[in-house]
Amino acid sequence: MRPYSLAEEEIIQEWLFGQSEPKFLNVLELERSSVSYLCFLRQPSKIIIGGRVFGWRFTLECVAPYAFTDIFESRHEVVDEAYIDFHNMSSIHDYLYPYMEIELQGNSTFVSIWNRNDNNRLFQVLDVRMGDTIKVDNKRQIMTAASGDNVFQNFNLNWLRFGPGHSRLHVGNSCIITLRTRFAKAIGGV
Repeated sequence: MRPYSLAEEEIIQEWLFGQSEPKFLNVLELERSSVSYLCFLRQPSKIIIGGRVFGWRFTLECVAPYAFTDIFESRHEVVDEAYIDFHNMSSIHDYLYPYMEIELQGNSTFVSIWNRNDNNRLFQVLDVRMGDTIKVDNKRQIMTAASGDNVFQNFNLNWLRFGPGHSRLHVGNSCIITLRTRFAKAIGGV
């Protein structure tokens, strides 16, 4: 183990403790798969030996009552229309709002996705530029287009969500959809 240089110390300290949003902390355990906790690192104090910084002590403040899996990603190429099966592996009985990227293909100028297991809830964006890519953070309710166009004004405001268990999506246009999410997992016990 070596001490950190002043430049390394500043970079690490800003990265660890200079955050305005909680970050995922991975805990690697041999007995179980990797889990992450959504946390702030608070009350940092340097570990100093011989006048040099060797590390930090801090308090973890978790902001979620459960852990999370690594990022799960699935990519689906749709020609004209297709069905996509998705299984919400969260152990929390609540909706899961994934991040997704939608790349329009061919002459497509809209996006239509029905969740057949959520009362046919329709996620729809109309009047999209051909070949555009739409990035959607369903949880934070943010939508942007690579072209810079304001696609939000043509959105029906039904964010894509998955209930517990199985969901079947019906995609009604040619596109490539990439879904990314972390599944919430209950941990511990009484």
